[in-house]
Amino acid sequence: WAKFLLLKHIGAFLLVRCLFCGPIAFSQTRQIDSLKKALEYPNADKLSILFELCARSPSMSQDTAFFYAREAKQISRQNHAFEKEVTADFYIASCYGLKGRSDSSLILSNDAIKKLPDTDKFFPLYRDLMWNKIVSLTKLRKIKESINACYTLLSMAEKKGDVQGQVIAYNCL
Repeated sequence: WAKFLLLKHIGAFLLVRCLFCGPIAFSQTRQIDSLKKALEYPNADKLSILFELCARSPSMSQDTAFFYAREAKQISRQNHAFEKEVTADFYIASCYGLKGRSDSSLILSNDAIKKLPDTDKFFPLYRDLMWNKIVSLTKLRKIKESINACYTLLSMAEKKGDVQGQVIAYNCL
């Protein structure tokens, strides 16, 4: 009798979960499809759309996300948009990390951090790149370097009053 009640509760839980979580997954796909269609319009701001797609990269294949990030980098380079080019580097490094290529992610993140002339001015981008760097170092088992990078990010985030950066640093420690 207890097994029957347990199965009944599990079934009810799964039904509720599918009802409430299914629309969320579907709506994300619908948003991605809408952004993909928007890329086809001749007057569309392709770079902004590509970055919107990159931000939704966990909901698509990594090859597709990588393609959008590379396209964003190419357009940024053509437009001489420095910050956007480094943002594209962040998304490319993220794709490398998710594909299991932590060494490439680390190299690209380090290069992008070095490109930033003023980490105060570009702090949100610096924070994201540092997060990529910390995750890559951890995956590569470079724990001491990872901890040092966490403390570097933490001190800068505290100085800037950036709560998100502090949370990232504390969570990675």
